[in-house]
Amino acid sequence: MKNIFNTMKTSRLFLLAGLFVAFSACEQEEDYLTGDPRPSVSPYAVNSNVMIVNASPGAKLSAAAAPVANLQVNNVLVTNTATPPVALDFAYLSAPTYRGVVATPQTQIRFVNKEGGASLGSASFSIAQNSNSTVFLIDSTTRVGGQRVVRVTETLTPAPPTGKARVRFLHFSPNAPEVQVVNVTGAPTTLFPARRYNELSRGSANFANFTEIDAGTFNLEVRLASNNTPVLTLNGVNFASGKFYTVYARGLVGGAAGQELGASIILHN
Repeated sequence: MKNIFNTMKTSRLFLLAGLFVAFSACEQEEDYLTGDPRPSVSPYAVNSNVMIVNASPGAKLSAAAAPVANLQVNNVLVTNTATPPVALDFAYLSAPTYRGVVATPQTQIRFVNKEGGASLGSASFSIAQNSNSTVFLIDSTTRVGGQRVVRVTETLTPAPPTGKARVRFLHFSPNAPEVQVVNVTGAPTTLFPARRYNELSRGSANFANFTEIDAGTFNLEVRLASNNTPVLTLNGVNFASGKFYTVYARGLVGGAAGQELGASIILHN
């Protein structure tokens, strides 16, 4: 009789476990915004580092002179630690820093308008544990189809050797043609070859990778790839020993009121 009760008890435990798994599976399929994939497994236990960059010309200031871009990760608004918490603002070209994000196999990054919560752009990415990523909101606010969210990853170890820095260049100026970056500190040399807007790779070249250079102060020119004409000059740019940098073109050719063609530099470490 004891064995029968033990068998029945074990059967009930298996049944409860099965119901729990089934209920959990149903839970995972619900409550996501229409069209957005639900992560298929539980979030990783280890945070990943994600840097957020609002590089979308026009997504600068609202009528109330407040940054328009807030951020959601997996449909949860990113807030500060105040009581009550306040949504973090990501103004156009605001200084970015890495933020810890509990990654999932499908981590959704969504920028939303601060006034009204309308979606500005979103994308889902596979983010690995203990990884580093930079996520850009790009495109003009007038683009047909809306703005886009682009992610590039970065490996920040090992550090560059003494006297060296690692740099990459990304082209995020929506109406600028194909460009290249030339170092004119001494004899002109091409530092970054030609690339088009939002082009992250070409052939075997991955533009998300860093190029190792001698540390120091540089005068750089962004030039049209078609005829080598300078369209943007960056003088006195310092790349320090042991550091990683992203230089990205942004703004609009012919832009005004804070949306002019320019370049920004991100320090990653």
